[in-house]
Amino acid sequence: RGGGGGRALVEAFVQAARVAGASEVRLVTTPDGPAAGFYRHLGWHGAGTRLGADGALVEEFRFPL
Repeated sequence: RGGGGGRALVEAFVQAARVAGASEVRLVTTPDGPAAGFYRHLGWHGAGTRLGADGALVEEFRFPL
């Protein structure tokens, strides 16, 4: 934690999506965990909460490319 590995993984994912021609990337995480703040810090936009495929509450984030 704090070593830059998470940021590097997210940046690689975003770059791969750009190369593939995507116009936006999305992800979901638990709304009460530390990841939500991490994604906001990286410039992702919260798109609200909803039920995930397993019925658990998730927070969706989007990042326009």
